[in-house]
Amino acid sequence: MSSEEELIADFLPVIRTQASIEIQAIVLEWDGVHKRTQKWQKVCELSKHADEEAIQKSMNKSLNDERFFSVCPECKTQNLKGATVRIDEDGHRVCMSCAQSNHGIVF
Repeated sequence: MSSEEELIADFLPVIRTQASIEIQAIVLEWDGVHKRTQKWQKVCELSKHADEEAIQKSMNKSLNDERFFSVCPECKTQNLKGATVRIDEDGHRVCMSCAQSNHGIVF
């Protein structure tokens, strides 16, 4: 399974209701360094008649939505927005793996 497929499977559920099909994404927020909260937020809503191709296309497009996902500038992996770490005063952010291995940050 590719990284994109894993992100879709783990963090972009498809919610089917009688009225529509909704794609949601998990939003991670931090209250201090050790207390993580998460909530689900609607990314987009499709017609209840949307086919699997339209749903998959919307999910793939959601991976590029900067409200939910970002690409680590160092290792180029795609991550949840809240799973990155600020490494300097200018606000530059990297994934947790790069923070540990390249910047000596310990979690």
